[in-house]
Amino acid sequence: MKTGVIITGLVAAALVIGGFIIINNKSDNNQTSTTSTTNKQPETATNTSETQTPQSASAITYANSSFTPSSLTVKSGDSVSIKNNSDDAIQVQSNPHPVHTDNDELNVGVIQAGKTATFTLTKTGTFGYHNHLNSSETGTITVQ
Repeated sequence: MKTGVIITGLVAAALVIGGFIIINNKSDNNQTSTTSTTNKQPETATNTSETQTPQSASAITYANSSFTPSSLTVKSGDSVSIKNNSDDAIQVQSNPHPVHTDNDELNVGVIQAGKTATFTLTKTGTFGYHNHLNSSETGTITVQ
């Protein structure tokens, strides 16, 4: 008799936890996400700001273990796209490695092979960024 009560309790707990997870995932999918974490870890990057219309767009390409151009100057409010033309995922993060605290807007996250991430820069200054998966692969963005 005690085993039946224990099993019933475990099944009920599993149903409650499962329901919570499903409801939490649905509410997460319905929210617009603008993240500003200082150490964004692997997630697919699409860090676009819907509240600010970018003034213009600039492009960076990643291929052959490097970013091109390696140095870019944009105006505050501009959008920047990073296209991953390599065969592997990259993880774009701001300097310094590994804490990524110089400019949260550059903590783009994972960009899968063949994909592009677009984001908006508003914080002015000169900021380094790198591929977190190989921190020797770097670039610089100046925001005016």
